[in-house]
Amino acid sequence: MFTSMTGYGRAAHSTEDWTCEVELRAVNHRFLDLNTVLRGLPRSFESRVNGLVRRALRRGRIDVTVVAARGDSTPDGHRLDGRLARRLVESARELCRELAMAPEIRLGELLQIPGVVTSGDGGWRDSGPAPPIDLVQLTVERALALLTENRQREGARLRSALQVELEGLVDLVERLDEHRVALRSQVLERYRARLQGWLREATGEDGGDAAPEARRDEAVERPTIWSLPSAERLVQEAAVSAERGDVEEEIVRLRSHLGALRALLETGQPRPAGKDDPGDAVPASSSAESVGKKIEFLVQEIVRELSTVSAKGRDAAISHLVVEARGCCERLKEQAANLE
Repeated sequence: MFTSMTGYGRAAHSTEDWTCEVELRAVNHRFLDLNTVLRGLPRSFESRVNGLVRRALRRGRIDVTVVAARGDSTPDGHRLDGRLARRLVESARELCRELAMAPEIRLGELLQIPGVVTSGDGGWRDSGPAPPIDLVQLTVERALALLTENRQREGARLRSALQVELEGLVDLVERLDEHRVALRSQVLERYRARLQGWLREATGEDGGDAAPEARRDEAVERPTIWSLPSAERLVQEAAVSAERGDVEEEIVRLRSHLGALRALLETGQPRPAGKDDPGDAVPASSSAESVGKKIEFLVQEIVRELSTVSAKGRDAAISHLVVEARGCCERLKEQAANLE
């Protein structure tokens, strides 16, 4: 299941004597960081509330606000004196009848009369019965359910965005492989042309005004191409250069990492490593970690291989493809940072 770290959940529940409201706000964070505020509740309730949140969530900064009030108070701490309000309305109507006036009583004006609405937390204080813990727990669980639902809905959208970036990265790696093969051929062709030049020079086949017999006699006395120390070094240089610039191993590892990333996006778990797939980068011990951290780990390995490709390739086309691939990795990393 892909779950975003960003979300909001709010729930309220009431009994005959108490009303409880819970508000949860979640944003990105590397670990689980709780900021709990209790109003109208004993401080001892904080550990129970935090325990419920920790069992439901694994990552993110969570602002938890729990407000409890007695049944005759609103949860935000304001008390409405309905008896006083009714007496005031009856007195006003009686006065209107005596003065033969039409009553014009508006609720907003009535609530502004001192004493009709009084402030105060309306909840538990240092003395008296505390709100029932079952009421608080039920309200927190309902708010957590709403928060989780919102986070999962956002996580599904993040998963789609990650899959789009992954397919773009797969295409870039395949193009890198095509350029790798072409670049290897270019290196060998360049050294082959230099060897042919050496051969023509050594055998006297580079033209000139001398007679054919003289050139033939001269060619017999000339050393062969393989007897020239510089030619031998050229052959060695060609082999070393072709091997040094070849990024086949990096391409193989990139494909392995991309396969693990695709499996992770499809199932939420990396594919198991096999005999023919030693490059699967997600360690087995990470199965209990969040999906977001697993993706970040794989992206880090992909970036490392791309850096090696760029250093070994030394080709403009490969450099451009590596830059594009790194852009995909940056977007993958940014999206993965939003996942739980």
